[in-house]
Amino acid sequence: MSKPSKRVSIFNNVLGPVMRGPSSSHTAASYHLGRMLRDLLGVELQQAQIAFDRNGSFAATYRQQASDRAFVAGLLGWDLLDDRFYEAISLAAAAGKKIEFIVSDLPHADHPNYMEARLVSSDGKSVRASGKSIGGGSVTVCGFEGFEIGLSGASYDLLVLCRPEGASRVGDLLAKLEGGLEHHESDQGVLFVLKRTDPAPDDVLSTLKAELESGLVTHFCEVKPVFFPLKGEPIFRSAHEMVAFAAEHHLTLGSAALAYECSLLGMSDDEACAEMLRRYGVMKRAAERALSRKLASTMQLLEPTADKIFDAECNKKLPYGGPHTRAAARAMAVMHANGAMDVVCAAPTGG
Repeated sequence: MSKPSKRVSIFNNVLGPVMRGPSSSHTAASYHLGRMLRDLLGVELQQAQIAFDRNGSFAATYRQQASDRAFVAGLLGWDLLDDRFYEAISLAAAAGKKIEFIVSDLPHADHPNYMEARLVSSDGKSVRASGKSIGGGSVTVCGFEGFEIGLSGASYDLLVLCRPEGASRVGDLLAKLEGGLEHHESDQGVLFVLKRTDPAPDDVLSTLKAELESGLVTHFCEVKPVFFPLKGEPIFRSAHEMVAFAAEHHLTLGSAALAYECSLLGMSDDEACAEMLRRYGVMKRAAERALSRKLASTMQLLEPTADKIFDAECNKKLPYGGPHTRAAARAMAVMHANGAMDVVCAAPTGG
């Protein structure tokens, strides 16, 4: 039997993610992991220690590619577009948050972009988790309090850690909800992970809070998605099927792609078009800022040249010009913005 193909979203995997440069793997993914780690703690963060494996790529690049700032921005719950990003580390310290990054030998590291975290709340509560950046801004949280899990950031993930004597009651409560329910056992207790396309109902969260106060539940949290949850099935799975679908329904390929994404993400046409225009705006503004040299940061290695090429083309000083040259200059400008830690729409890599 053939393995089912992956459900590929245009916004999640093709024209995205919207991210800060310079690296989708080391900057965008670090922000995504930071947001998810914040949710795993479930309460206000006071301290965090992020550890990178000595032999991994994070250890060599986390300062140069702003992984540290991205983790901090995510841990503090800032919006990706927040211009405080550039000063995230010093602003976190000024707010009394102790966030440190260390490089050490991590025995469980099985990926170049593996990391481990210990988070502490203002009331002394702590959790441990591990995760990986797996390319194109995609991530997985693979460990939580000693349990092996797999959170991708594309669903609402309700995690409930309880004592063995409370497992039956918690399991019955969660089994009534739609979603994929996982059950893990260890010396730490019993962990339930419920993956949904929508947030958990308020009455369920209230019940879990009561069980937390009673002591049967030792921790619960809901990790919110950093990507669009997949609420439906793709209406085609190959280019051949896409062409056939468009012909059958008398659609352009663009309209077929719109129908595909709406079916997969549970969006209306208007919602999907609004999101596409938002992403177009992100790229347009990135190019404009770079061409006018209004970026908030500078490139680390090279001198920006896109504006010089663009101006030379406009003034007829190049042997070849026209829309192709202007398009190339704008593409270079977006690369300059990406290299300066500005916001771009990846496709799907920041490079």
